[in-house]
Amino acid sequence: MPYLNKTVDAVVLVATIRALKAHGGAENFNVYDLEALKRGMPHLEHHLKNIKGLGLNYVIALNHFYNDSQEEVNYLMNWAKENNHPISLSKGFAEGGKGTADLADLVVQMANRPNNFKPLYDETLSVKEKVEKIAKTMYGAKEVVFTKKATEQLKKYKEFGWNLPVCMAKTPLSLSGDASLKGVPQDFTLTIQEIRPSFGAGFLVARTKGIMIMPGLNKTPRAMDFRIDKDGNVTEVERD
Repeated sequence: MPYLNKTVDAVVLVATIRALKAHGGAENFNVYDLEALKRGMPHLEHHLKNIKGLGLNYVIALNHFYNDSQEEVNYLMNWAKENNHPISLSKGFAEGGKGTADLADLVVQMANRPNNFKPLYDETLSVKEKVEKIAKTMYGAKEVVFTKKATEQLKKYKEFGWNLPVCMAKTPLSLSGDASLKGVPQDFTLTIQEIRPSFGAGFLVARTKGIMIMPGLNKTPRAMDFRIDKDGNVTEVERD
């Protein structure tokens, strides 16, 4: 948070048994599948490596679902404890505040500890170099490809002196830019479709291929079906 002159006190990494089984190749992550959970663990480890690389304190919040088997929960909890990862089983959905009290206490403990935060990139790097640093270090990309549009934007922004921090707009379903690639993809290429300025927030948004920017309206949004007459009455036009 460069503009606040404040570093993050603690990171809460939310994990679910379901998501890890999905990253382990499970076809149905709603049923018991301990082997898929084990295969999905490298995905969690990759996120933890990234957090540690930034020198930040963290807590794993294991978000509990009603159909998580006790054996699967025990496996993940024991794995975390054996590897010295702070973890808490969060049952907020079923138990409300009571179910997250232990997590809250653990977050406070971690937040009160000193950290060794170091930024991922030097702010003097070019925007292109910042994007490449994020993609290769955090995601594990082999290379970053910039479309013609993104390349032209980078050239303009350099001329304007807009060397701002970078925010990545990428699918949350994969470390890569392809939602179908689960686990920890290797040797992938990340394509940057365009780079948009977001001056209110103070950064440039690097949009990867296939990502729709909010509000994400389709070609014929429902708002197009409404009419307002001279008296202010709203009516809806029925679609064919």
